[in-house]
Amino acid sequence: MVGETAPTGITHALRSPTPQEVVDDYWGRYIALHLDETDHPCGILRDPSGALECVIWRVDDAIVLASETPDWMLAATLPSVGMDYDGVGRVLRNPLAAWDRLLLTGAESVLPGTYQPLRSGCAPQVLWSPSDWARRRLDLSIKDKKAALRDAVDHAVQGLARDDTAIACEVSGGLDSSLVATSLVSQGQTVGAWLNTYGADIESDERHYAAALADQLGVTVTSLPRREGGFTRAALRAISQGPRPGYNGIDFLHDQDAAVIWRTQQIKRVFTGKGGDTVLISSFDERVFADLYKARGAAALFAPSLPRIARRTGRSVWAIVAETLRGADAVHIRPGSNLLSPDLPVGDVHPWLAGDEFGPGKRDQIAGVVDGLCFSAPSFQTEVVDMVHPLLARPVVELCLQLTTTDLTLGRSDRRLARDAFADRLPSEIRNRRSKGDHTAFFGRMIANSLEVLRPLLLEGRLAKAGLIDRAGCEAALQLDDLIWRGRYGELLNLIIMEAWTSTWEDRLAALRQN
Repeated sequence: MVGETAPTGITHALRSPTPQEVVDDYWGRYIALHLDETDHPCGILRDPSGALECVIWRVDDAIVLASETPDWMLAATLPSVGMDYDGVGRVLRNPLAAWDRLLLTGAESVLPGTYQPLRSGCAPQVLWSPSDWARRRLDLSIKDKKAALRDAVDHAVQGLARDDTAIACEVSGGLDSSLVATSLVSQGQTVGAWLNTYGADIESDERHYAAALADQLGVTVTSLPRREGGFTRAALRAISQGPRPGYNGIDFLHDQDAAVIWRTQQIKRVFTGKGGDTVLISSFDERVFADLYKARGAAALFAPSLPRIARRTGRSVWAIVAETLRGADAVHIRPGSNLLSPDLPVGDVHPWLAGDEFGPGKRDQIAGVVDGLCFSAPSFQTEVVDMVHPLLARPVVELCLQLTTTDLTLGRSDRRLARDAFADRLPSEIRNRRSKGDHTAFFGRMIANSLEVLRPLLLEGRLAKAGLIDRAGCEAALQLDDLIWRGRYGELLNLIIMEAWTSTWEDRLAALRQN
């Protein structure tokens, strides 16, 4: 076992457990190497959280298992390594596909919750998937569901804290990070630093809420202003060294500043609330009703939650019902964008999102679990500290997958079950808060401040040469007037991340071949 494990409460008490029994008995952040009766490696198991990357390189008779890709290892595996531009196009259309197959030829990845025999040609065995847990239903009262959620969060926090005394916690001022913070305090964990980051815009300055939480918990929160700036080729190259695109490193200015604090205060482990928005269902909208309609049919038309959703979203009941009957889905593969080549195929979805068994709310929740794989990827912070995300740990994820979106919202508001479950721990300002922090304007300014860097990066880069982007559309989007009126920051960030990763890897491979 490489990494950290905690018991699930199920114990087979076997000296030589099977891979499935390892999954059943332990949760955590680990890679398990399966040994045969002669103690030779015969298979690899990646834990369901996916917190540790697992790449398999096969060179002649050697097999290399790695979570990172340093140059010395690439040099040894170089003859087989190349760029999969079909895969790059698939991720451009649907960024969640970045957490499925690798975009490098000559290497394999192990999907979280999957056992991969090491013998060449052997098919992987899926031992855990979100859909398996989403098919289950907990027959509990609302009171017991609240208690179960509270226990799951506490269990995840406790398991990830372990015996480490050099702990810090991010407190954004939002509900999710507040749940984690209150759990740390309630369990008596020693927390060396509490960090709140705030931006220049009203919607990104949550210091009022962080201060209310600090008063409730009796702690002192340090506020860090979000540094304004732009993209540089050096920073983009630095976040693109891993085997997957650098989505987790794109907020590199904040990561660099936070890393200085962690290093100065000798912090080793940082807790966040990431993932809670989707796992706990932060969207009380038509998707919740669509799930209810899929489960109950016409009886859902009389549910009290329908008019509440209409009021919350500012839409009519009839518009919501009509959209549900049309079968609108929450998990979108990006439609035809004028920033991408019109010839780019739609591609397939992540295996965890295959099929149409679930309604859009539950599918969106599963998509959040997929997207959560990104938060364990490399960044400037992860070079200094261990970032942990309890709301994406198995105790919380598995419980929430078994609860319907109506359970998690109680048919009344976003994350209502969590708000009620932690009511006595949270200050009223956060418990009753309906707004959400938003850093969209910040990233918009980063793009606007970097146009001299981004225009040649995108218009003359690898994606353009491979015919994967629409050069004229990108050129128009990289004008200040277009940014102001149309934005499209999310699409542009995806192009920036993918171009940086693709060009970095092409340059790395070319340099190694020359040497």
